[in-house]
Amino acid sequence: MSVTDERAACLLVPETTYGTNETASPVRVCVIDLGTNSFHAVIVDAHPNGSFQVVDRLKEMVRLGQHGLEANTLPEEAMERGLRALKRIHLLAKGWDAHEFLAFATSAIREASNGGVFIRRVRQELGLHVRPISGEQEANLIYQGVRRAVGMPAPTLLIDVGGGSVEFIVVARGERVFSRSLKLGAARMTERFVSTDPLSEADQAALRSHFEETLGTVFDACRAHGVRAVVGSSGTMKALARVALESRTGGGDTVFHRTFAVDTIHDALGWVLDSTADERLAHPAIDPKRVDQIGAGAVLLDTVLNRLPDVRHLKVSPNALREGMVVHFMDTNYHRIQQMAPFRDPRRRSVHEIAYRFHWEEDHAQHVAATATFLFNVCRPLYDGPASDVELLEYAALLHDVGYLVTHDEHHDHSHYLIENADLQGFRAE
Repeated sequence: MSVTDERAACLLVPETTYGTNETASPVRVCVIDLGTNSFHAVIVDAHPNGSFQVVDRLKEMVRLGQHGLEANTLPEEAMERGLRALKRIHLLAKGWDAHEFLAFATSAIREASNGGVFIRRVRQELGLHVRPISGEQEANLIYQGVRRAVGMPAPTLLIDVGGGSVEFIVVARGERVFSRSLKLGAARMTERFVSTDPLSEADQAALRSHFEETLGTVFDACRAHGVRAVVGSSGTMKALARVALESRTGGGDTVFHRTFAVDTIHDALGWVLDSTADERLAHPAIDPKRVDQIGAGAVLLDTVLNRLPDVRHLKVSPNALREGMVVHFMDTNYHRIQQMAPFRDPRRRSVHEIAYRFHWEEDHAQHVAATATFLFNVCRPLYDGPASDVELLEYAALLHDVGYLVTHDEHHDHSHYLIENADLQGFRAE
């Protein structure tokens, strides 16, 4: 190629370096629900078409709010349990090569006076950013998760019984028309009202009175929208449904994709309320760490069903908050997931993920990278290094201006710092 040809060729620099023949690949995401009783993690592959596939799940019973809910504090030993659980979850996620993390904290952490202390410790020790969400946000995410798993053609009350709070969502005509998050969680109610085993008539009466007093707006909404069905989600509701299933079939089957008659549920609730802790502990449907709290959940469900006589059946959802978090992640990152889809190579994907995270000037960066790699190839006979260095040149060009995220002045120094500390995958420090 002559010098004249080379100069002319420089005017034909390609507009983008994104060209690839690779098939679209998913983004692997780990979402973590930091609940009052348990931490739930689900690792999924988020696909650019808007679907997701579960890769693995992990549940850690931490009882974060144990002995601290009424005082609105997280005991030190509970925080230590939580940190150990998150370290196991983080290790699992890294083993699955998850690069995106989304961690939401619910009732116990958002209401604790030292919840911020725990969040800072998580960030310092694991680098995880935990976001406390409001009860209203929690209810919406639960709805988003459940609606992907359970059809609700009739007006339905969705109940998610957690350790610290309970979310009540009324669904009518395929839409969420009412939601409330109330401090009626199984752990919180047990700590406040339960002092006997089996649950005494006095304890049951105190619980029912409190539920009746607190749930007025929920019952009004159910009547206004003609609720005819109940869908339960999360551990307490699943355990109560398993007790009902065990009494009818001897167990072994899943409680999901099954319709329970209200009479069957009432029988199971009666057994839970009459049983001793040892009897509940021996029951295969009840997690040992839920033995002392399930009674409060049983009284809550019994109260709701008694006040809604038009409800004749109940279903249990396999999905809950964490699946709603996945939906939230995909909705808010849809464009980025599509942009990342062509890049199966971990180094190339990592560079582009960092570029998007730091709000790069995409068109400019692509043009600089295309120009630099074109010139490298033109001058290749004059370069003694490996041909693969063109890849590093391209990546450097793509990221050279990310320092503008900090400030215009000395942005090149900021770019250097951000790139050096961005945890790029597949690169050696040198």
